[in-house]
Amino acid sequence: MRILFSVPRYHPNHDGLVAGLQAAGHELHFLVRAGHATEFHRPGVAVTLLPGWDTGDNLRRPPPVRALARILAAVRPDVVVARNPSRTSLALHALCRLRGLPFLLYIQRRTGCETMGPGRQMLLRLGLWPAHTVNAICPDPPPPPPGKTCDFLPFAIEPGPVRTEWTERPPLSVLAVGKLDQARKNHRPLVRHLAPLLRGGDIRLTLLGLREEGTSPVFAALTEEIAAQGVGDRVRIRENLDYAASRRLYAEHDLLVLASSAERAAVSPMEALAAGIPVICGSDNGTNFVVREGETGFVFPDGDFPAMAARVADLVADPAAAARMGRAGRRLIETEFSPAAAARRFESILARHFPPLR
Repeated sequence: MRILFSVPRYHPNHDGLVAGLQAAGHELHFLVRAGHATEFHRPGVAVTLLPGWDTGDNLRRPPPVRALARILAAVRPDVVVARNPSRTSLALHALCRLRGLPFLLYIQRRTGCETMGPGRQMLLRLGLWPAHTVNAICPDPPPPPPGKTCDFLPFAIEPGPVRTEWTERPPLSVLAVGKLDQARKNHRPLVRHLAPLLRGGDIRLTLLGLREEGTSPVFAALTEEIAAQGVGDRVRIRENLDYAASRRLYAEHDLLVLASSAERAAVSPMEALAAGIPVICGSDNGTNFVVREGETGFVFPDGDFPAMAARVADLVADPAAAARMGRAGRRLIETEFSPAAAARRFESILARHFPPLR
């Protein structure tokens, strides 16, 4: 089967599903609207850049219908999967309806059609909204409108390096992942609230993320916080690593802490569990369903950084628990969120909604 994905960019959170579908013998094409120098493209995946369009879909121009039609004609997909109800996605949906092509809308948010704005409600009433949606972060999606479907299709993670030597006594190695110049990643309050553990020699901290050229106010404030807390010798910043290097870094640490707010669908918790290390993350993270409380990690209330630091201190006091949670997380990924499991879910969704594709 030839599958065309239309996405803002080839993000690592696509890669597990891609690996599973490739292993199952499917041909994959990606239509992207932006890219990054550190981006990883899996061999055998065709990636096409939609010229002149950024990830936000330029609202000053009509959707690029002609360009999309040419791409559909060139790729000749059996099914199209478009992420987010952007103008590009809805234009693709219209073209697929005209051509009789199966179409799936792929979203990464907690809620579905019940929170639509007026414009999308109008599309729904006119019958122009896609019939079939897959959701990456809702194990129990809300009921869709009559005549529509919504299926759970979570991220998947390909096996990678695994933590094998566990710290038996402090300091524990803590990893935090997120763009280094975005305030909502909360790196600065993370450093501030972990500073007592850092100064006490209980933990070491690595901040891993992308950063644009130059020094943004957010990144400058982060480095100032590190200096003000007197923990510069215990905090390491790793920026703009490629995908393979980032995956290796997880296995060099004892736990992941994700302090972000407004985090719709972070893939880092699943990457951490795949590496055999536990996760401490906020309640505002869309993929926190993989963090089974006390089993694979802990979830703290969004923005409650003292609670976050207390959970880190719990694992400092009991490193064996961190090792136990890490092993449980690895098993969870292997059984429920592997590339093969994702491919089976995807094929099952297509078989239910588009019987000719069985």
